[in-house]
Amino acid sequence: MGRNAEIDGIIEAWWKLDHCLPPEKAQSLSALNQLLDATVAKSQGRCNRDQILDWLWPRYREYRIKIRREEQVRILQTALGKAH
Repeated sequence: MGRNAEIDGIIEAWWKLDHCLPPEKAQSLSALNQLLDATVAKSQGRCNRDQILDWLWPRYREYRIKIRREEQVRILQTALGKAH
């Protein structure tokens, strides 16, 4: 991603929350909320967690697509490597 370290951190924590095992959900949610709270504090209360997530939704959607494509390429490379 590389645009902004804080944004990247939120998006990566969001991904982890969406894809972690159930026993890890609470810890992942806490990590995401800490990042969101730091951003809210930095904005001096001009936004809240939900607004930040709403604003970042398009970037998060792009990130999900990118991660899935990378995974598909890895699977294909693995399959082709084993086929030869």
